[in-house]
Order: sequence, then structure tokens, then C-alpha cells
Amino acid sequence: MNFIVYNKEGQILRTGSCPQSMVDLQIDKDEFVMEGIADSETMYIKDSKVVNKTKTMLDEELLQFRVLHPQLTLKEFSVEMTSEQIDIVLNDYFMHKIDISIWKKENYKILRKFFYPEITEYVDAVVKQSSIDPTIKAEGDGQRQEYIEKCLMIKQTYKKE
Repeated sequence: MNFIVYNKEGQILRTGSCPQSMVDLQIDKDEFVMEGIADSETMYIKDSKVVNKTKTMLDEELLQFRVLHPQLTLKEFSVEMTSEQIDIVLNDYFMHKIDISIWKKENYKILRKFFYPEITEYVDAVVKQSSIDPTIKAEGDGQRQEYIEKCLMIKQTYKKE
């Protein structure tokens, strides 16, 4: 038998298949089970029936996920972007439903991670600084200083406040 496990709000928690005699073993406290097939991403249970989520419901769920997990899904930045371009990307990403200036202040760490240079640039600089060749050593000094300046610029742009 195909089954759907859901909660009192109608959220589909899991689906599966098992013998009829084992259906009741599929639920925990405060869960309900019914026979059927459903997609937990696009459907929910209403009045003991499987129904499609509305576009508004899907958009709200997406926004909620994006607000809670931006580091998992926000990947549209590039180092060359202006502050205005970043705001456009963020507004689009959050569907124009949150105050971007507040979000940027509260999530400065996430933004810093996107824009910090790769740590391998720093390691490469330190290795070059250890060279006995004065030309390579000087190149390492410059590379390390450039890395530090980039990081300080990012810290200045996305302050802790």
C-alpha cells in the first residue's frame, strides 16, 4: 500500500509503501497517515485530500528557505559587482519581500564569505615569502599584502555593526 504521513497542518512529512498491516507503524505521535501518492514539495493535505500548493504557498516556502539558508542557495555574486548590483541580486533572490539593508547587516558573515579571496592565494604568498630567491620572495610579499588589502576592503564594506 502507498501511504502519506502528514501533520495536523497538512504538511506532508514522508511517503512510502508497505504492507497494509504495517501502515500504523509508519506514524509517530501527532502524525496521521492516509493511503495515496503525493509530492511533499508541491502538495499538502486539506480535509483528508491531497491538494496542490498554490503559487503563493510555494513562493512563501521558497522565501522562507532562502532566508534561513542563504549560504546554500545564494550563488549569484561576483567580485566585480557594484553595491547596487548586489542589492538587485538580493532583492530578486528574496523576491522583493525583505529589507535588504537590514539583511546585509545581519548577514555580513555570509556576504564576506562570498567576497573574500581564496585562502589558497594567501598560502601561495606565504610559500613564496619563504623562498631564498629574492624575486619570488618579493612576489610573495606583494601577493600577501594584496590579499590582506582585499580582506580589509571586504571587512570595511560588510561591517559587523
